[in-house]
Amino acid sequence: MKHLLSRLASWVLRCCGCSLLPLLPEVQKVVRRARVLCAEQDERCALGTSGEYKRHEVYARLLKEFPEVRKRNVALAIEVALC
Repeated sequence: MKHLLSRLASWVLRCCGCSLLPLLPEVQKVVRRARVLCAEQDERCALGTSGEYKRHEVYARLLKEFPEVRKRNVALAIEVALC
């Protein structure tokens, strides 16, 4: 039940344009791009493709597109994009 309420609260905050986590502006740009890339990976990959492979592909592309952002912030952006 707590998980359901947590997901509902995060959805409401996203609909209002708020963020549950205070992120740096540079990370917010990466999160927006990560959402697009994650959606593309879901469409492009075959049905049996592992999630870890898809995450690695998105991670590699984000590192190439945003070389100035720290690697841990890129990883965080992917996790936030998947929430």
